[in-house]
Parts: sequence; C-alpha cells; structure tokens
Amino acid sequence: MAIRRHTSRSTVSISNRVNSANLAIIYSLGPGPTLEYLLIAGGGGGGWDVGGGGGAGGYLAGSTSYQLGFNNDTITTVIGAGGGGASGGGVPTTSGDGANTILSSPVITTVTALGGGMGGNYPGNPGRYGGSGGGGAGYTTATVGGGGVPGQGYPGGANPGVGDAAATGGGGGGSGGAGPSATNVGSGNFIPGGPGTPSTISGSNVVYASGGRGGGDTWGGPTSNAPANSGNGGDGAGFPPAANPRNGGSGIVVLRYANTFGQISANTGPVQYSNANGYHIYKFTSSGTITLPSN
Repeated sequence: MAIRRHTSRSTVSISNRVNSANLAIIYSLGPGPTLEYLLIAGGGGGGWDVGGGGGAGGYLAGSTSYQLGFNNDTITTVIGAGGGGASGGGVPTTSGDGANTILSSPVITTVTALGGGMGGNYPGNPGRYGGSGGGGAGYTTATVGGGGVPGQGYPGGANPGVGDAAATGGGGGGSGGAGPSATNVGSGNFIPGGPGTPSTISGSNVVYASGGRGGGDTWGGPTSNAPANSGNGGDGAGFPPAANPRNGGSGIVVLRYANTFGQISANTGPVQYSNANGYHIYKFTSSGTITLPSN
C-alpha cells in the first residue's frame, strides 16, 4: 500500500493493488501571520437647524491569527456608509445614522464597528446612540447627546437649554473623546466635535473618526460633507439653515501582516495594496474580499 499527501490540496491518496481512494482531511502547514486590522464605521449625519454634530463611526483596532495550509480562506469586508444630514425638523430617523463596518471570515471571529449616531434636530431632539453618539440639538429646554460604544467611541455633547447655549447644538462624539456640550459661546459660533484617533497601520499617521460640529445660531453653516473613508461625523446646520447639515464620512478597513508571508492570492472590490515597514497592507475603501495566503 502506498500513501501520498497532495500538498496543493487537502487530500491524501491511499492505494494498493486492488483499490484506491482519496480521503479528505484538514492539515496545517504551520502557524500563519498575525493579522492586524483597523475598522472604521460610517459617521452619523449632522442635525438640522442649530443641530447637533453627527457622532463618529466606531473605531475598532485589534489583531488575530490563523493557521496556514487552508485553501480559499477569504476575508470579507462590508464598509459602512456615512449617514445623511437631516433635511428638516422632527425626530431623527435611523437613515441619518452611520452604517456598520464588518470584517468576517471562516478562520477569524467576525468583528463589527458600529455606525455613528445622528446629530439631534431642532426643536430639542437628542443625539442618537452609535459607535460615537450624536450631539443634542439646540433649544430652550435641555437636550442630551447620544451615548457611545465603550471601546469604539464616546458620547455626544448636550445642550443645557440656557442662554446663548440654547441656540447651539452639542458636538458629536469622537473616537478619542466626548463631544463638547454647548456653552454660552454667543450667536454665530459652533461647538467643535470630539477628537478622533490616530493610526499608523496604513504606513502613515492618519486621524480617523472625529465628531461633527454642533450648529450655532446665525452661523453660516457647514460647507462640505465629512471626507470619504474618514468615519467622521457630519456637521450640524446653523440657524437659519443657510446650508443643510452635512453627511457623515464613510468607513474603511485596513489590514496588514508581516511580509515574510506571501501576498493575497485573489481579491474583489477596490483593494489598495502597499508594502511598508515590513508589512503587506491592504486598504478597503468599499466592500470586497481577499483570499489569504496559504504559505
């Protein structure tokens, strides 16, 4: 009887002079690389009419590992879209929240960064819960900011409903700190959003997931949406809303592992590749897949 292992696939052939058969087995060629990841979810949209700033998308960094020798092990990414800025007053809806960013594979545990909460709308609606929470809207009664997810982001700022602060929305929460609450800043000003968090996983220092600004009375209002793939929250509008509140930024996924291992064997979607500081680096700006190396 002869036994031969096929190194290119997970089978062993067993034969003798009478019969032969292939037995499917699982085997490993040894420990695989440590896979580092950064997930940023979509930021929340800004609130309308002295609205709260949108909360930043969840910021989630970590690492995992897998065994070499498995064929066609893919990693799938879903990139969260930024939430739309509100177009009018009333209770905020889920359409203004940022969407989740997800990393999944048969060989690693699924990881999810939660989308940022939408900033509150006039009159006096609270910010929404999310990866980071949206700021509360300006009004003559106190409004609260939305809560954030521990380990991913911080709450949005409140509006105390007193004096000039009543005419300013709270700042959106950021991944690096809470959104400031409205203060007596006077007409025409805005409240900044909570800070973002820097990461060097892509080979350069980039700050992700900052909170959106809270809109102020007679402020000219925001002029642009949050940048794509930043996870930033959108700015809230001023009053009168000369400019509508702005959309939150979409999310991103960045993966890297030591370049002593091979590159990915296949991918779908717009995956940006670079090699820096001893790492293979893969950046997803929209949803897609990669197939992990087997050696």
